[in-house]
Amino acid sequence: YFSSENKIVKKGLHSENYQVIGNFDNMIQFIGKKSSNQLWIGTQNGLYIFDIRLNKIEKEFFKESSISSVLVDNEGHLWITTLNQGVFLILNQEVELINRNTASISKV
Repeated sequence: YFSSENKIVKKGLHSENYQVIGNFDNMIQFIGKKSSNQLWIGTQNGLYIFDIRLNKIEKEFFKESSISSVLVDNEGHLWITTLNQGVFLILNQEVELINRNTASISKV
């Protein structure tokens, strides 16, 4: 998997075929594997969890942040680096984020 501007592209290991599996409204700045079926997608306006089986966005976070990277350390802590708001550290990936503006709750 790789990104091209605002698209997620899948290329087979033993094939020259390319398939666009996802489109985003903003430029993709980071793509990484979260699990066997999920990707972290960092864009100019947020972090997304993308399901590669269903080719769709599962969740989105940090919409005001320009995400440059995501790293899970050896203790399971999630480090999210941004280009405009510094570094976020999430100690528990099951933490619930509460958005005051929309009153929505979602798990990382």
